[in-house]
Amino acid sequence: MAKVLGYKVKFVQGYVPTALDKNGKPSKFGAHAWTTITSGGKTYVYDPNFSGYCKRNNLSKGMKSGYKFTYGTKGTYRYFNSKKKEIKK
Repeated sequence: MAKVLGYKVKFVQGYVPTALDKNGKPSKFGAHAWTTITSGGKTYVYDPNFSGYCKRNNLSKGMKSGYKFTYGTKGTYRYFNSKKKEIKK
């Protein structure tokens, strides 16, 4: 829908943490997909599975909405590319 409205939309495939070690670093990953929309020169993440996925994997403490945030925003998911390198744009 966003593409039809003229936004620059990208479907992204990668990974998200499914478990954290005792230091809070990802220890296991699950395949995941999300969308980014670029507007006004900024790229925003739109992830419809964000909240449910975090709750199922006990990662939801302090998490915010899964819509319209930038990579690396505190209280949001950490996203990793296909080589499991964190995306921090």
